[in-house]
Amino acid sequence: MHFQKEAFDTLPPNLAYLKHPSSFALNNQQTGTILPVFFNDITYGYLIVLQKNRDLNRKDYLALEHASITVALEIVHRTEKERIQNKVLRDFYRELLFGHSSIEDLSAFNIEFNYEIPYTVVIVALDSINEDTTNLVQQKYEEERTIRQVFAAAKFFQDPIFTELHLFKQGGYFIGLVGHAKQQTKISPTMEQQFFEAFQAYLLKNVPSSFYLNIYVGTKQAIDSLTQSYREAKRIIDYQKPAQSKIYFAQNFYFELFLRQHIQTDDAMSYVKHYLAPLLIPKNQDLLETLTAYLDNHLNLATTSRDLFIHRNTLLYRITKIEKILGYPLDTSQATLSLQLALHFLREYGKE
Repeated sequence: MHFQKEAFDTLPPNLAYLKHPSSFALNNQQTGTILPVFFNDITYGYLIVLQKNRDLNRKDYLALEHASITVALEIVHRTEKERIQNKVLRDFYRELLFGHSSIEDLSAFNIEFNYEIPYTVVIVALDSINEDTTNLVQQKYEEERTIRQVFAAAKFFQDPIFTELHLFKQGGYFIGLVGHAKQQTKISPTMEQQFFEAFQAYLLKNVPSSFYLNIYVGTKQAIDSLTQSYREAKRIIDYQKPAQSKIYFAQNFYFELFLRQHIQTDDAMSYVKHYLAPLLIPKNQDLLETLTAYLDNHLNLATTSRDLFIHRNTLLYRITKIEKILGYPLDTSQATLSLQLALHFLREYGKE
């Protein structure tokens, strides 16, 4: 940025909504004129004139206002063109991911795409680190600029194995399709992980540092099974860890995705109630936490007592109480498996 906000000593508080030029002073005592590039209640930027030789006259102000409208209309035209192009791309990719069109039907979109190789569907999420609600105009500008930077970075990123990368914007996410090159050697999970780590690092270099960037990766699928890859990527968004940039691979969540695919919420909660009902009442909350920690630590008393910050005797008392309430000992393989699965369902489906 050529002009940092802190450099301005005098700026109107409602600058983003002014339609006429305003005078300002920089902190180096230089004066100038600033005019928002404003059209249809949207500010797209600012024209700044540093006055070195003379003050601006009426003719200069009229020229500035004309320039502001011209620039704003050009931006509107470019934005609308990009919107139409992105809509065509979204329609194509939606039909590719969710429709029942043949390759001949998809070819009618006139979009360059290799239908002969398998793809991995990825979801790229950008989350602002600092939500600035005080200046919505600036926030909107930053978001639009960041979107363009992501598209530009994806366009120039290249890899010899993953030869194709298609990206489009859908709602609050970027949806990508990563094509696998035809070759004799098998692509290992390590090679795929290295690709996405490099891709994430490349994107992070090209977007503002005020964003977290998370990538959710489905499994590799043939062209007629891309819906499965997309659903896998979408489901693992629920496992995002806050306040960090990270890559999530569906293959690392096979157990969770398998349960989600085959067990409905009502069935899961019925299972939870069958095994944990007596511990779900508020007065037994500490017993439920104790049971969770005890099973997570593989029935190790020392580790569990340290994790819970309680004395060993207190832990033994709680375990005895839990076994009395449930009606069976906890140290059998069947009890351990049943209760661990119930606790997993409680974490996964409990909010629903």
